[in-house]
Amino acid sequence: MEDFITFAAIFGASMAVSLAAVSLGRRLRRDDRAIAYWERPPITDEQFVRLLSPGVDPVIALKVREIISDVSGVDKGNIYPDARLIGDLGMD
Repeated sequence: MEDFITFAAIFGASMAVSLAAVSLGRRLRRDDRAIAYWERPPITDEQFVRLLSPGVDPVIALKVREIISDVSGVDKGNIYPDARLIGDLGMD
């Protein structure tokens, strides 16, 4: 019985360490992406439209980009189609 309790304690501790490492890894990747996002150069409307996913209406996408810029205070050129409102643009 003592062997089982020891095994369970070690297994539980190793799982907690593994989960903490995975969580930290996710946070680091998110932080790296945020840093990388701000290293991107500003883009024009034409470049923005070329980066859109197929099927996205460019007129609507550009209007949404303009609204996000107005509301967030982020320069329109720094808003890419793949930008996340909270993670990349700081709209908490």
